[in-house]
Amino acid sequence: MIKVCFVGAGSIGKRHIRNLKELLKDQIKIHIFRHERGDILAEDILSLIDAEIFDKEDADQKYDAIFVTNPTIMHYDTIREWWDRTEHFFVEKPIYDCLRYDDSMLEGDKIYVACPLRYSLVYQYIKEYLRNKSVISARAISSSYLPEWRPDQDYREVYSAKTELGGGVNIDLIHEWDYIVDLFGFPQFTAVYSGKYSSLEITSNDLSVGIAGYADKLVEIHLDYFGKRPVRTLELFLNDDKIMVDYIKNNITFEGNYQVVQFDEDANDKYVREMEYYLQLLAGNKENVNDLRKAKEVLGIAIGGKR
Repeated sequence: MIKVCFVGAGSIGKRHIRNLKELLKDQIKIHIFRHERGDILAEDILSLIDAEIFDKEDADQKYDAIFVTNPTIMHYDTIREWWDRTEHFFVEKPIYDCLRYDDSMLEGDKIYVACPLRYSLVYQYIKEYLRNKSVISARAISSSYLPEWRPDQDYREVYSAKTELGGGVNIDLIHEWDYIVDLFGFPQFTAVYSGKYSSLEITSNDLSVGIAGYADKLVEIHLDYFGKRPVRTLELFLNDDKIMVDYIKNNITFEGNYQVVQFDEDANDKYVREMEYYLQLLAGNKENVNDLRKAKEVLGIAIGGKR
């Protein structure tokens, strides 16, 4: 039996709760801490949790893990506030909204920062395939239309639209920088240019273009909020082939011989695999592949081109 507490109950927190309950059944107790009563939790979530807490004094003194799934701008304060209540944090990506926080007193390995795209079948396949290959150029793109992200909400009011809440493509779409670093390691140099360019009624950056330089390759990263047709791809140029990885279609095209490798998985599968990994991490059977220090270095690149 393990016991966990979620700080924050947004859409990603609810997804993790459902997945944990499906994986562990009655072998887990789940608490949710909420700063304000606000909206009433849906019955399907209430049926999965053991306690809804509004005062920290009512929380348990120790949890096997604490899930930080509130808005990014609140992550640092949440981790500090709950530091003595657990030995393991699961922090939703990205770790922070900026790099101004003094976290020198925090033990980095105690914190795991989510990186779900790494657990997709298409990514795992291409990572293994490239293990003994030489890539000379790569181009990662994540383009989508922010008003269609959450059709039931006014896009102008969600955190993604507001710089003061930690929004902006640099932070919101950090997945691309995360997996590029996981694939190729930290670059020797980077340059990132970002800003607000479209007619979207937001205050956050809606476009970011970055370059990562390595001894043997250059990598381009394009992130935007205004693409009317969702695109999430990774193009890989090798001396003898060009490979297109499509995270939306869940396939990989090898253009040299026109071979297409198709994967059968739904949008939630990668989150389930990540949670299976995290449960193994809690059990001491896995190493932390995305701790505080690594996540901060990636964040530094994403928001300013610096490590």
